[in-house]
Amino acid sequence: MLLRIKSLIGLDRSILLILSSRFWSLLSSPLTILMTSTFLTEVEQGYYYTFNSILGASVFLEFGLAMVLAQFVSHEMAKLDWLPNTKPVGEVRSLSRLASIIKLGTIWFAVSATIFLVVMTPFGLWYFGGHNESLNVAWKMPWILLVIVTSLNLVMSPILASLEGAGFVSQTAFCRLCQSVMGSLCLWIGLLVHASLYSLPLMILGSAASAGYWLLKNWLGPILFLLTIPTKGNRVNYVSEILPVHFQIALSWVSGYLSFYLITPILFSQLGSAVAGRYGMSLSLILTVSAIAQAWVGSRAPAMGRLIAARKFIELEEVFRTNATRSIALQIVGSFAMIFCVFILDLTNSHYATRFLDFSSFCLLSLAWVFGHITAVLSIYLRTYKKDPLCYQSLLMGLMLVLGTYYLASKFEIMAIIGFQVCIQLLGSICAVLTYRLLKERLQA
Repeated sequence: MLLRIKSLIGLDRSILLILSSRFWSLLSSPLTILMTSTFLTEVEQGYYYTFNSILGASVFLEFGLAMVLAQFVSHEMAKLDWLPNTKPVGEVRSLSRLASIIKLGTIWFAVSATIFLVVMTPFGLWYFGGHNESLNVAWKMPWILLVIVTSLNLVMSPILASLEGAGFVSQTAFCRLCQSVMGSLCLWIGLLVHASLYSLPLMILGSAASAGYWLLKNWLGPILFLLTIPTKGNRVNYVSEILPVHFQIALSWVSGYLSFYLITPILFSQLGSAVAGRYGMSLSLILTVSAIAQAWVGSRAPAMGRLIAARKFIELEEVFRTNATRSIALQIVGSFAMIFCVFILDLTNSHYATRFLDFSSFCLLSLAWVFGHITAVLSIYLRTYKKDPLCYQSLLMGLMLVLGTYYLASKFEIMAIIGFQVCIQLLGSICAVLTYRLLKERLQA
C-alpha cells in the first residue's frame, strides 16, 4: 500500500530530501511566528519582515545567474560522469566547459557579494532612518550585521547551484535541509535570549556556516579540481551563450523581487510597520507552502535538462506533466489547510490572529498565489530549454503589482490591494498557459 502511494505521488530520495527541507520550513514557521509574535513588538515585527524584503535586492546583482549555471551544467552532464565526492570524468570538451561555468559563477558572486555589502549597508541606514518609529527600535547594528552575513551566504550560491545542476539533487537538498534547521535554531535561540532584531543576522549566519561546513567536508577536492583545470579553447562563452539566457531570467528575477519583496516595503512606508508585518508574515507562510509544492517540478529540472540535450521529448513531457499536476494539486490543498488554520485563530479570538492579515484578505492572498504557482511551474519547465519566454510577461506583472500597490495603498485598505493582486496573478497564469502551448513545439524543433 505504501509503495502504491509512493508511486502515485512520485516520491523518491531527491524529492523526500527537498520536502524534508521545505516541510521543516512549514513546520517551523508556526513556532517562528509564535516566537516573533511573543518576543518582538508589533513595530519590530514590521522591521523584521521589511529587512527580509529589502535584502531581496540581491537579485539585482545576481539576476538569477545561479539558476542559469544549473541549467548549463545539466546540459554538459549529458557527456560526463560525476559520482558523489569524486572528480568528474568524460569528454574533455564538456569537462572544460563545466569547469568554466563554475569559475564564471564563483567570480561573479564574489564581486556581487562585495558590491552588495558596500551598497546595501548605507541604503538601509538611510531608508530605515527616515521613519519616526526608528527612534524606538534598535535596528542599526542588526541591519549592518545582516548585510555582512548575507554577503557571505551569496558566495556559496554558484557552487550549490552547479552541484544541483550536475544531478546531485539529493545531496544539495540535504545541505539545504541543514541550512534550514540550523537557521531556524539560531533564530529561535536569538529570540529566546531577547536578542530582538539581532536574531535575524544570527539566523543567516547559522545557515551560511552549515553550508560552508558541508561544502568543505564533502566537495572541496572536486571543486578545487574544477577551479584549477585549464579551460582555454573549450570554455563557455558568457556573451554568446549565457548572456541571452541570463538576460531573460534576469528580467524574471527582477519581476520576482517586485512581486515577492517590494510590496512589503511599500506597505511599510504607506500603511505603517504593523500592516507590513501582518502582510509579510502571511505571505511568508503562503510562499513556504508554494516552495514545498514546487519541489516536484524543481527537483526534476536537471533531469529534464538532460532529456532535452538527448532530445527525448516524449519522456520529457511525461515527466513534466505528471509532476506539474502533483505540484499544483498540493498547492491547492496546502492553501485550504492554511486558510483553515487562520479561520480557527480568528474563531478562537487568538492573540496571534492579529499578527496575520484578516481572514478575507488571507483567503484572497492564498488564491493569488495559487495562480502564481501555476505560472512558476510553467516557468521552471520552459527554463530547462535554456530559455525564458515568460520573462517579459513576468516583468510586466511585477511592475503592475508594484505600481498598483503604491497607488492603492494611498487610497484604500489592504483588502483592495490584495484583490488587485488576485487579478494580476490570474491574468499571468492564463498568459503562461497560452505561452506554454504555443512555444512547446517550437522549442523542441
